[in-house]
Amino acid sequence: MADATAIHTRGLRKAYGAHIALHGLDLTVARGSVFGLIGPNGAGKTTTLRLLLDVIRPTDGEITVLGHHGPMGPWEHGPMGPWAHGGMGPWAHGPMGA
Repeated sequence: MADATAIHTRGLRKAYGAHIALHGLDLTVARGSVFGLIGPNGAGKTTTLRLLLDVIRPTDGEITVLGHHGPMGPWEHGPMGPWAHGGMGPWAHGPMGA
């Protein structure tokens, strides 16, 4: 049976020098669910998405997306995560609106 988890983070943290952009995020999102990140400016929403997409690397913590471990584990797919493998990323068919 396939794992029912689409996204899982544990203790996810991102620091830029002395500035902590994300501090210890524990998050689990089930496959097939709709999930949104809301919060004030500076709450870490964009940082979280960039970490999940492997655009930036975490300072600490664990990331699993669709069963693939993030940069703290055996992440072998590079930027944009496992869904970009084989040209299936969001820009596979050119810029949006083209």
